[in-house]
Amino acid sequence: MKGAKLGPEALRQLDDLVREQAVRLRNQILTQLASGQTVQTRWIGQAAADISKGNVGTINLYSGKGQYDKGAEVSLERSLECYARMGDIGNGDWVFVEWIDGGWEVYQAECNE
Repeated sequence: MKGAKLGPEALRQLDDLVREQAVRLRNQILTQLASGQTVQTRWIGQAAADISKGNVGTINLYSGKGQYDKGAEVSLERSLECYARMGDIGNGDWVFVEWIDGGWEVYQAECNE
């Protein structure tokens, strides 16, 4: 429902859920680091639609398969909902997605001239 407002209890439950997910991710990363595994908290992606600065949108994730395969990115068939803090993102733009302070943020990876 557009324009619907959440009550204090719903907001508290949402806040608890976000905190639980952040703690779970942090613990997963610490476990991976302790076992010597590589941890990736930054991804390349492509915007599924326009995202205005200050809003959340869907980013489809990609992988380059290795440092020498750039330009041959392959879809991971996974997407994330990300916050556009630093500017507008255009539909189809290549972006970086990064876990920052408990949430996924997106920013431009290419210049739009």
